[in-house]
Amino acid sequence: MDATSIFIKIFNEEIFGPRIQHYFRNGCLTLMDDEDEGGTLIDVPRLFVDDAFMKYKVSKIKNPVVKSFWEHEYANTGDREKQEMIPYFSSKF
Repeated sequence: MDATSIFIKIFNEEIFGPRIQHYFRNGCLTLMDDEDEGGTLIDVPRLFVDDAFMKYKVSKIKNPVVKSFWEHEYANTGDREKQEMIPYFSSKF
């Protein structure tokens, strides 16, 4: 059982839906790509609220798909959507 499955089991798929799963997956993969320091599950929401931490971790990414998530998809996410999504996402931790 992977971490996403555990969160779905705890919160239900309707609460921990596809969009949240997508952010969670990319957050976990970002932390896993930092071979020097890594990270823990508690660092996942920090990626979305601490710009300096996020930029540092993104600089360590080797996976082009994950890097693209941050540089294109997340960078182009509007402030309003971030303000709505981030507290909802972070509250699961």
